[in-house]
Amino acid sequence: MTTLGQLLASPMLAPDLGYLTRPRVDPPVRGVALIEELGDMERIPERAVVLLTRGVSAHVGTYRFDVVLRLARSREAAAVVVSGVDATRITPTSAAIADRSGTAILGARAGADLAELAIAIARVLAGDGGLALLRAHAAVRTIAAHPADGDDAALVRRAGSALGVPLELVSTEPDAGAASARITADDHPAWVTAAPQDGDMKLALEVVLHTIAASIADAVARRDRAEDIPIQSVSEALAELLVAGQAQRPAVVQRTRALGVRIDGWHVAVRVELDDLSGAPTPVGDGALAGRALVLTALRALRQAGATWYS
Repeated sequence: MTTLGQLLASPMLAPDLGYLTRPRVDPPVRGVALIEELGDMERIPERAVVLLTRGVSAHVGTYRFDVVLRLARSREAAAVVVSGVDATRITPTSAAIADRSGTAILGARAGADLAELAIAIARVLAGDGGLALLRAHAAVRTIAAHPADGDDAALVRRAGSALGVPLELVSTEPDAGAASARITADDHPAWVTAAPQDGDMKLALEVVLHTIAASIADAVARRDRAEDIPIQSVSEALAELLVAGQAQRPAVVQRTRALGVRIDGWHVAVRVELDDLSGAPTPVGDGALAGRALVLTALRALRQAGATWYS
């Protein structure tokens, strides 16, 4: 079920609606109602977003608006939307009633057409195809704008906010009922997942999940390449140092030190011979790539133990 927070995060509604008072718990929303007279409050559907016309909104700041909020409480209304009213006109009594009721007080943008706003809310709740496409587009643009060196969890969080569906980055395979996409990168498997959606939003969610997974996998690959460059440079310098003659050695020593390798003193050396790479996760015959992948994995593990190792 859509919550009020998810509803207001929709690109279709965000420009026109905003909180004047916010409930402590994000309430679920089941419908929408447009109220032209106070007496109509008794007939609103439960868990609805209630739009008040300018005539009814004019009672904000008076006891009549407190009556509206109490009637909204009796119907478990998710929110009451006032028109042409700023937050300073919400009295402490009204705010307290709304807080106890778990009902939000929202303000509509000046000049907003309430009938069109009611239709837009209904479309969001119904999962309209055009809206699903709009949300997916906003999420994909958010993914594209994320910095290359940005945090993966932040990317997932922002994309979920743009889509209007909470997303999560997890390290264990989600249950069969969850919507998810596996991130095929690095030695540690991960998934981006979300609660299942219906209709067109199900398709929009699938697009966004796989776009995020591809983006994170690409970022991990770029980070690995960036990490591999200095490892290769150090490896080449050390290999050259081991075979350099007396005349060439001072220049090689200087270059090795410039790369940050502390070559003076005693060292421990380990020799690893790769006899059979047939089971490695690389194309058959591509032993060089398999060997380099093994080197990167071994160096990460050794350095996490607090030691300084080079290949």
